[in-house]
Amino acid sequence: MQVLKKTSLAMLVFLLMLQFAYPVNDTTIVVTLCYPDESSQMNNVILANLSQSLPKEGDKPCLKYNITLESKISQNSVTTLYNNAKVTNTVVFQEFSLRDLMLPVTAFLEIEFYSGQTLIEKKELQFEMKQNGLCFTYNVPEGKAVTNVKYKIPKIELGQAMLDRIVARQQIISDYYTADIQIKLAEEELQKIDLDNIENNEQYQTVSQKSLATVERIRKKRLDETLFLNEHDPLRLMPRLNELENFAQGKKIELTQQTDNIGQEYYRLGVAALQKNDTVNAINNFNKAIEVEPRLSMPYVKLASIELSRRNQNKVIEIIRFVDKNTDLEPPTNEESSLLINTVITEMVEDARLTRQQGNLSEATLLIDSCYSICSSISHVKCSNILDNERKALYTIILENFIAENEKVLKEEKYDSFLTLTDSLYSFYTLHKDHFSNQGLVYEHLNKSYQVLLKTGEENIDENPSVALDALMASKQICETYSEVACNPQANTLLNNVFSNLYNIMIDDAISLFEAQNFTASDSLQQKAYDYCKQQKLSISEKHTKLIKQLKEHHYHAIIERLEAYAYKGCNALTMADSAVNIRKTYKFNAANNEAKVYKEAVNLCINQSIVDAEKCLVSKHFEDVTTNLKKAERLAENYNIELEQATTARIAEIRGLLEQSICNEIKFKIDIQINAADIHLKNLEYIYAIVALKKAKKIVESNTRCGFTTDEIDNKIKYCGLPAKFQSECEKLVELINKHKFEAAMVKLIDIEQTYPDTLMQPYTLQAVNTIKFIKEYDYTPFTLGAVEYLADHGKTENALDLLYFIYEKDVPADLTDKAQDKMGRSLAKRDVVNQKESNPKEVCYQYVRHDKKWFKKMINSYKAQWKESIVS
Repeated sequence: MQVLKKTSLAMLVFLLMLQFAYPVNDTTIVVTLCYPDESSQMNNVILANLSQSLPKEGDKPCLKYNITLESKISQNSVTTLYNNAKVTNTVVFQEFSLRDLMLPVTAFLEIEFYSGQTLIEKKELQFEMKQNGLCFTYNVPEGKAVTNVKYKIPKIELGQAMLDRIVARQQIISDYYTADIQIKLAEEELQKIDLDNIENNEQYQTVSQKSLATVERIRKKRLDETLFLNEHDPLRLMPRLNELENFAQGKKIELTQQTDNIGQEYYRLGVAALQKNDTVNAINNFNKAIEVEPRLSMPYVKLASIELSRRNQNKVIEIIRFVDKNTDLEPPTNEESSLLINTVITEMVEDARLTRQQGNLSEATLLIDSCYSICSSISHVKCSNILDNERKALYTIILENFIAENEKVLKEEKYDSFLTLTDSLYSFYTLHKDHFSNQGLVYEHLNKSYQVLLKTGEENIDENPSVALDALMASKQICETYSEVACNPQANTLLNNVFSNLYNIMIDDAISLFEAQNFTASDSLQQKAYDYCKQQKLSISEKHTKLIKQLKEHHYHAIIERLEAYAYKGCNALTMADSAVNIRKTYKFNAANNEAKVYKEAVNLCINQSIVDAEKCLVSKHFEDVTTNLKKAERLAENYNIELEQATTARIAEIRGLLEQSICNEIKFKIDIQINAADIHLKNLEYIYAIVALKKAKKIVESNTRCGFTTDEIDNKIKYCGLPAKFQSECEKLVELINKHKFEAAMVKLIDIEQTYPDTLMQPYTLQAVNTIKFIKEYDYTPFTLGAVEYLADHGKTENALDLLYFIYEKDVPADLTDKAQDKMGRSLAKRDVVNQKESNPKEVCYQYVRHDKKWFKKMINSYKAQWKESIVS
């Protein structure tokens, strides 16, 4: 039975639309090529190759082509199309038809264009001829009118491509007959299997596997697709292939079930071979055990033990992980695989120990982490304590190194680095808290460090208060951050004393720096003093406050001077001007004489920058930013009471005009895109898509009325597309109903489309009206065709239903799939016939409908007889 498939939506729409509203001239030409063909060497080669497959005419094997040529004649042009090009005679090679290979070919065409009896022009051309297509469009000379066209095909070139296709097909046919022999041989081998001969179980398994391999090898050739075996399979190759596969699979299952413990037997043989140090046979038997019983775990473990003896640690781990996830675990498996993994872990731990002793702690850590990863990835394995012990020793060394480095930094009085390193140390301690030999090391180190800091601070209060302050601040952070350290109540007293001593020194130094005009250093020093005061919640001194004001006043004048020198650009100038004014108002000192002038100039700079930014945004088509920048410029002018120059005002107005023009141009571009898309769809007769694009264009116009666009042209096109778009939409709904298997609703829709959209209504749009029966046949979806038969039979359209039932019969659809359709068909025929032929024999009347195949039409015959009897009785 041929493969059933749905025609794509695109092909359906194409079939509905392929029609021209012009006069049509049809010419059918028959071209005969006989062997030998002296006109073409390649034709001669191909015909010689096919000579045994061709019928003879006058003792010569001949290939005959039939081509229908159509002329679509309009006022300005003549379009020549060909359709239904085909080989009319049979072409059979070893029982297989080669007709599907006979196209495409190269056709040489002579065309004569006439006006009445007058020859206008003669054309000679060649084209690649397939089944259907367009071969030539002739532009009628101005002042001429073509009324008739005559065609002649003097020559057809079959070509190298056809020869390649034929040779390839003949090879496939050869493979078909080779496959027949292979199937026979495989069947004979399978017949030799003796289930009573247990000793040869392995040999018989090989036979069944070879047979299955033969099946797979033949299937990979895809002979059923390339030779259309569902239509013609002279040797019943595919059914026999399926039977061979079932036969081989059955034998394989029987052989496997014959000895339930065959996997265990192979395992036992493997163990015995391993005890004799015969590794090759051991591996072979273990692999056979796995092949027979994939979930048997112990063969895998033995293979892992062999890999361990070869020092392939990674392979051992891989095998045991596989065993854990993919086999049925048993106590011996758990015990032996744990021993194997722990042997691997022991070796890795020893490597880690040696690496640790060499001082490479990071590499040792990676090894230990790898060990734990292995253990955690295998559920039935528990690692030995040796791993935990080495991890404890390693982490203790790392912790001790941390502490030693921290003590070194503390001794060098690098307090910032000390605090950072202490934080890293504590994080490492917290993360691995349970894996140290001496967990008190961190407690002792933190408390010892705290006491060292306090002592350093106390010893340097008078001689070096700056060092004392840093040490005491670090000690305070230590005791407040880590709960292991208790804060000393005397620490705050020491801190306040040292800060009091240091504070005045710092401020005096800052004043000296200010007087030396080193303003940056002065401000930095006073800020440090200020931060200490805030931290300790102390009040700042009067001279400190005065210094701050002096620094701010100096900063204010520095900004004004830089503004006056145009050191700041654009809106940054205004930002700095605002900063200067805020400083002056906050610290309440007198304004500079030129403050107002430089401030106004800063505003002007920002206005100009905003206008420049607007122009840049206009060029880059960031239209919203153009408006934002222009409004910013105008707002600044208004807020600061600045009268813009006429040139600036004109410039803003010009930008706004260009903005409006650019916006409209962009809108026009969007409209044109949709209209162009609609025109392309109209050219392709895709009205349903054209109307979508037109509506989008109309929406854009209506949303942008300020640009002055109108919808008149769009409305006219929408109006023109309305009817054909509705027709195509209904066709899409029809296909959707078919795809959803709503066949009754689909038939109602199909008949409605045929009645609502006749040919006369569709011709102006160059669309083909729908014919119900033609559509069903071209759609060619058997479930839908059967549904159509049922619907038409139920509604009294008996002839149409019968036509479709014959169509299904010719497609070689199995009769059992058509029972319901045949039942309704038989009853519909009987209801019709009994009225006019009630005196006739129903059996004889019914048999005129069965196409000489009573077996296939059996259901229709029975239903016909039953309905005839019911109708006669009633």
